[in-house]
Formats: sequence, structure tokens, C-alpha cells
Amino acid sequence: MKIKQMQKLLLGIAIVCTGAASTFAGTFKSIAIDGNTSDWVGVAPAYTDEDGVNNPTGADFQNVYLANDANYLYIRYTLKQTADPIDGWNTYIWLDNDNNPTTGYWPFG
Repeated sequence: MKIKQMQKLLLGIAIVCTGAASTFAGTFKSIAIDGNTSDWVGVAPAYTDEDGVNNPTGADFQNVYLANDANYLYIRYTLKQTADPIDGWNTYIWLDNDNNPTTGYWPFG
């Protein structure tokens, strides 16, 4: 993955899996943002798309990985097919910082 793509990823990636991202903890690990994915060895996917249905019109996330160190949250993903997940700014990430579902912004209405 190119560094520019990784920077775009960190600015706005969507994980739309009905709360699955909030139910999985990341792996404590420092990741170098250099395009080399060898830092991710040993990090299990926090989300895997297992429905077998491809999204032909946009980004279709196959696996999403989460890792963190004392200062940063790292997110890595793989796609089922070539796509630009930032195209049209239709991909977002929502973080539940206080683990309280009654606070914050609900993106779907």
C-alpha cells in the first residue's frame, strides 16, 4: 500500500458492520506507517466479510485489522477487488470513545 493511500485511510475509512468495530479490541502493537505490512504479522482481523457478495460499485472490505499503541489507533484493510475507498467521501469511520451508545453522533438517522 502506498504511503499516500495509507494517509487517506487514516483520514477516512468506513467500517460499516453494525457495531462490529466496537465489539473487538485491537492488538497492542506499534505500526510504522511506511507501506510495509510486515508490522501487522500476528494481528488477527477484527472484521472479515464472509457473506461472499461483492460490491461491484464501490469499496468492498474483505478484512479490517485494528492495532494500537499508547498513542495511536492503526487501521489496515484489504479489499475484495480494486477500488478507491475514499472516492466520493462515502467511506467513514465512527469511534465510540466513551463506550456509551446513548451519546455521540448516529450516522444513520
